Amino acid sequence: IFIRIADHKPVSALEGSLRELLAREAHLQIETSHQSFHPHMTIATRDLREPAFYQAWAEFKDRAFEAAFEVRSLFLLQHNGQFWEIYREFNFGEGT
Repeated sequence: IFIRIADHKPVSALEGSLRELLAREAHLQIETSHQSFHPHMTIATRDLREPAFYQAWAEFKDRAFEAAFEVRSLFLLQHNGQFWEIYREFNFGEGT
């Protein structure tokens, strides 16, 4: 269960810039041939058991959500075969 980001253009531009930076500076090529980038905020993951999923879905499916918040960093995640782990944090702002 996730929330779509209404104006995803800035996040998509950031993702593209990060991909270029990682390729250039860290020689990391991120494979995306099997998926595309969908900016979102996760509410519940696939490990949510089926009864709990339907309960959560009933609670959130028609609920409007609007929020704004300051983002101070971005986390690059790497899947270890079982779950996502923090690979690296990128801080935003002056001097970072």
